[in-house]
Amino acid sequence: MDESKRDEKEEESNHLPKQLDAGALFVLKSRGSWLHCGYHLTTSIVAPALLSLPLALSLLGWFAGVVCITVAAMVTFYSYNLLSLVLDHHAHLGHRQLRFRDMATDVLGPGWGKYFVGPIQFGLCYGAVIACILLGGQSLKLVLAQIPSFHNLRHINLASLILCLAYSACATAGSIYIGNSKMAPPKDYSVNESGSNRIFGSLNAISIIATTYGNGIIPEIQATIAAPVKGKMLKGLLVCYGVVITTFFSVGISGYWAFGNQAKGTILQNFMVDDHHKPLLPNWVLLMTNVFTLLQVAAVSVVYLQPTNEALEKKFSNATIEQFSLRNVIPRLFFRSLSVAIATLIAAMFPFFGDINAVIGAFGCIPLDFVLPMVFYNVSSSMAMDISTADKERGLIDSPEELDAGALFVLQSRGSWVHCGYHLTTSIVGPVIFSLPFALALLGWVPGVVCVAMAALVTFYAYNLLSAVLEHHAQQGKRLLRFRDMATHILGPGWGIYFVGPLQFAICFGAVIACTLLGGQSLKFIYLLYQPKGRMQLYQFIIIFSTVPLILAQTPSFHSLRHINLVSLLLCLVYSICVTAGSIYIGKSKVAPFRDYSMNGSQLNKVLGAFNGISIISTTFASGIIPEIQATIAAPVKGKMFKGLCMCYGVIISTFFSVAISGYWAFGNQSKGTILYNFMGDEKPLLPTWFLLMTNIFTLMQLIAITLIYLQPTNELFEKWFANPKMDQFSTRNILPRLIFRSLSVITATTLATMLPFFGDIMALFGAFGCIPLDFILPMVFYNVTFKPSKQSIVFWGNTLIALVSSGLVAVGAVASVRQIILDAKTYSLFANV
Repeated sequence: MDESKRDEKEEESNHLPKQLDAGALFVLKSRGSWLHCGYHLTTSIVAPALLSLPLALSLLGWFAGVVCITVAAMVTFYSYNLLSLVLDHHAHLGHRQLRFRDMATDVLGPGWGKYFVGPIQFGLCYGAVIACILLGGQSLKLVLAQIPSFHNLRHINLASLILCLAYSACATAGSIYIGNSKMAPPKDYSVNESGSNRIFGSLNAISIIATTYGNGIIPEIQATIAAPVKGKMLKGLLVCYGVVITTFFSVGISGYWAFGNQAKGTILQNFMVDDHHKPLLPNWVLLMTNVFTLLQVAAVSVVYLQPTNEALEKKFSNATIEQFSLRNVIPRLFFRSLSVAIATLIAAMFPFFGDINAVIGAFGCIPLDFVLPMVFYNVSSSMAMDISTADKERGLIDSPEELDAGALFVLQSRGSWVHCGYHLTTSIVGPVIFSLPFALALLGWVPGVVCVAMAALVTFYAYNLLSAVLEHHAQQGKRLLRFRDMATHILGPGWGIYFVGPLQFAICFGAVIACTLLGGQSLKFIYLLYQPKGRMQLYQFIIIFSTVPLILAQTPSFHSLRHINLVSLLLCLVYSICVTAGSIYIGKSKVAPFRDYSMNGSQLNKVLGAFNGISIISTTFASGIIPEIQATIAAPVKGKMFKGLCMCYGVIISTFFSVAISGYWAFGNQSKGTILYNFMGDEKPLLPTWFLLMTNIFTLMQLIAITLIYLQPTNELFEKWFANPKMDQFSTRNILPRLIFRSLSVITATTLATMLPFFGDIMALFGAFGCIPLDFILPMVFYNVTFKPSKQSIVFWGNTLIALVSSGLVAVGAVASVRQIILDAKTYSLFANV
């Protein structure tokens, strides 16, 4: 025991300089945990400055504004991790840096710390104190400024974290209440200015956003963590950014939605007065919101006083004397009070909070939080290091198998057959089943029901063939984890690289785009239920929806989705029951539409429409990721996939047939691309509003799960390219590229979804070009090549026949789908509001 304590003390002593000045010794005490660090980080970033985000969005517009807020979140999280990594590296080398200016001095040279970083950080932090005093008043800060050390603020900063969540919830709820009330101002989302004013307004908005995410004291916060510090800062940042994403997006989006380009410097100003000089919210709500804000402003100002306190302590205190001796207490009391008094005087002279915020962002936050972390990392990385020791310190481990990072981290083989059933159900049973009545309308009763039944039989058979092939190779000692691995191993490298890989990527990323589009449409559907004449555009709802997958896309592995996919399974059962019940109710009601089951159009249109219907059905039954799902099963895998498929197809039969038959029965050849459009009626909804709302909420929630499951092949690919399998999955080296590229893939899908709002047509095209080859043709080919059944056997010719017929459907279905897209493209435009 004594020996371990002695080693621990030696390790701690190696992380700190031997001689500490009074500022480091008294103010930057290294006693905190990663949780305390999270409190400090949250208070330093999530502050009332976020109430200016609606103004920033009004200067940029919906798309550019949300993109800027998202990019700023990603870049600052990345840069703060880089700073932490540099600090960890130097601490490991025996020189723990406790201040930003110490970093600059050690990494770039003495001049950078003394003449650049030091003055900029002082200007930024003291400017933040001035802004906080301007926003909240001075008296409380004068008292709290006497708290001796940064670490002593941990309880105050926990209260600050709770307060920022509270007033953000109030601001969001207030904006939504006003936006839906009779007092709602006209919603105009156009950018007022033009020419040079618009450009400068956009730059001003970017400065506001940069300031809102700004920190400027990352090294000082990390200095409060007790040694050893490795990994603790990352945990603190995850706590902080959980709060950041919750508050920033909710306040920014709801405030801009409610007030449009009338958003003021802070959203609270919008709440106060309407055209009749009356508050738009009850007085008690305004009072509560402002009290929460006021209390948190006090905590924020005290956090940003710490660099000033540390500098004063270093200059005027004696490090060799006890911290609370009269010799040290008197100058501390005098100079800290003086700094607050000066800040108060300056705040009284310059009452321009929004403008001060933008200036601080341009000159302070951007260099310290966006520029220097990259420079420090690049310079530090080029320095000579003891590679083996440094790698071990940063999480380098030996992998038990020769697996790439994509297989090792994303396709972890830990699941059971029940988990497999959850994944399968989520990958197949989705809101695309709402298109089945439309597919039946293109085919008629008998061909339609037969096609749905045949697709169920063929896909169940095909997926079992794929599973049998995978089990066979696993028994031979070569477990194949990806579809492209199967193609490469069975048919040759070219098939995996140039055919199956691109095809699977296109179909999966296409599904992500389609789900994002449908999520936006569902949100708009809900919005129109309560605001029939609302002016919000489809692309705005798509962006709002995508914020949830943007967060959940960071879920590390396919196996980690098992609980989400269980909820997804329950949701698809519930909304299928809702849709079936709704169709039956409408079909038996007085408002039932005239039922005509004949097929409209010329003979050519009927033929092409029939093939389009087959493409829709094949897409509805498609998965495209069967090998990746089987890869999540813990060895031995034999028989487990079959159990999972039986569970999945039990749900399929319950949902597909009930939705398709009831929907086509109720609406006949008037069935639309999705049955929910039929429920809305021509003039008013055919079902109660609460029922439509409930159905859409269930649909919306399941769409998130489907988006996540079809992101896995993309995630796996990015992980393979950019992660290091020899390092721990949650090391900073692997987390940062994961965060960047997964977020980028969601943003790209969102952009494409806003541009191409043709859900039914997109699904038909995917079915023709992607789903049919992967799910109807290749399983037959793989089985025949692997097991080589006799050419006189039924299995061989059955598989061959299915592959040939499916190949013909690819060609004809592709033509029909492209034709439908061309017809619809005449009426739609990019970013259309449909």
